[in-house]
Amino acid sequence: METDWCAVAPLDYRDIQLDVELPFELAPNILFDRSPDWFEEETLAESMSSHQLRDLQNAEFALLYRFKANSLEDADPQ
Repeated sequence: METDWCAVAPLDYRDIQLDVELPFELAPNILFDRSPDWFEEETLAESMSSHQLRDLQNAEFALLYRFKANSLEDADPQ
């Protein structure tokens, strides 16, 4: 059964001046938005290096790609 998934690319830009309302849809299913709250979850930290975790926690914004999949092993969406 397909469920909702989200691929996230954290963006560490400090001095960004926003003149757009967030989330901003860049393309179908691709959003520019504030970093999701679930970035702070402990389960994410268990699978990351300290460098990756620091970058993730410092990211105020992110690119998000939302898609449906059956599991993590599914092929990447087109």
